Amino acid sequence: MESLAALCMMLILYAPQERDTLLDRARRNGGRAKVSIDIQSPIPDLNIVTTEAALIVRGIVTRVRTRLSDDEQIVVTEYEITPVRFYKGSLVRLADAPGPSEPLVVQRAGGALTMDGLQLETHVNEFPESESLREGEEVFLFLSPDATKGNFQLTEGAFGAYRISSGQVAAMTKSAASRRREQAQSLAVFENQVLALIRK
Repeated sequence: MESLAALCMMLILYAPQERDTLLDRARRNGGRAKVSIDIQSPIPDLNIVTTEAALIVRGIVTRVRTRLSDDEQIVVTEYEITPVRFYKGSLVRLADAPGPSEPLVVQRAGGALTMDGLQLETHVNEFPESESLREGEEVFLFLSPDATKGNFQLTEGAFGAYRISSGQVAAMTKSAASRRREQAQSLAVFENQVLALIRK
């Protein structure tokens, strides 16, 4: 009987514990919860990003939304992108479906939202919210598929996203531009550079 009690106690002690969700933490913390993610990534050049990306696309941001991640541990931001031009890969081939390309969803960690009256936030150092992509912006993206979720992630994080404004292409974040010592350049020059790397 004592050995059975000891076994039961061991099972209780070693049973996997469920992690608190961001909502749980907010409820215990006066209605707010914040997660900070600090990424210290290497600096990939454009050749590496081009090679690693399964999909390279120019498009328009048609929708931006924040939500809890599937495991409810962090807030994520999702961008719906309407493709204008594919440079590498295509949404049709990746989806293995006939017909025109449909909007694709690009997800990254970070963002803020209010849910059930609770304020939830995830801060990611390489994605300042003040530099997040906005609806209506034209973008040039290097993407990798997330097969488990059916959406895409930026290849090499912030180094895989560019804005297009007035015919000029610039890195999505000032930090990415500074770390890679990139200057804004014309769309035509940038396109030719990427196409040359794809053909290598």
